[in-house]
Amino acid sequence: MKYSKIFLLCFILTLISLSGESQNNSLLWEITSDSLKAPSYLFGTMHVKDKRAFQFHDSLLIKLRSCKTFAGELVLDKNAAKEMSSDILLPQGKELKTLLTKEEYKKVKKFCNKNIGAMSLLINKIKPIFTSALISESMLESQMPKALDEYLQEKAKDYNLIIKGLETMQEQMSVLNKLSLEDQAKMLVEQVENAKEEKKELQRLADVYASQNLDSIYSFIQAPEMQGEFGDAMIKDRNVIMANRLEKLIRSETVFCAIGAAHLPGDNGVLSLLKKKGYKLRPIMKIK
Repeated sequence: MKYSKIFLLCFILTLISLSGESQNNSLLWEITSDSLKAPSYLFGTMHVKDKRAFQFHDSLLIKLRSCKTFAGELVLDKNAAKEMSSDILLPQGKELKTLLTKEEYKKVKKFCNKNIGAMSLLINKIKPIFTSALISESMLESQMPKALDEYLQEKAKDYNLIIKGLETMQEQMSVLNKLSLEDQAKMLVEQVENAKEEKKELQRLADVYASQNLDSIYSFIQAPEMQGEFGDAMIKDRNVIMANRLEKLIRSETVFCAIGAAHLPGDNGVLSLLKKKGYKLRPIMKIK
């Protein structure tokens, strides 16, 4: 099993499915139906500070400002950070050292000291998947002060929109926790050993996102490693939850919804699930 491949998917989907039939490539979609008084909008994000993800024009913010409510995957605030902090730590009696051989731990520690700075002091105490997240973030540029999803939520606050989340922190953490600590540790070692390849893959994904190529995103998440129980929990199950909760919101208010781009397309994606519920989905812009 390619554990580093699984982590890349976690990184894209949690903080970012298409059938063989190509769909219109767009990150911003209008949601309408005869029963809705006004349209709502669905936008696919990527949780990065890389400026390539910010190549949208004013129409995106105009649509955001026209809505009453902003719905992200999570409400990103101090309460969410506090709630997440308790789940980042390894269980009592567990350390990264106990999950790896001495040689593996030495290799990971050396890599983290070089690439993630002061955060490397925490790697023995936090779950390996979060160390992997820090490593992946270090592989992309950070020209912007906030990640795209955080930026949009801040803009929504500036526009006095109501802020809601389609998921809870506990729900997201429960999905990540489906990967055992042992698998997370193996994934971390593989990530370090294949860091150059992962960096190239992440750079390619950032370019794919900037080009709005949903077909390529779909091809990536169709890797064999993402099939089965964990893949369903990461993608299909969460798509159903988000589509159902979004539908409840748009029945009573205008909503600008921003979720990971890989959740949008495909027979089991949020776009298709909303269409099956009778809504019309129309791509309304290219990101650049």
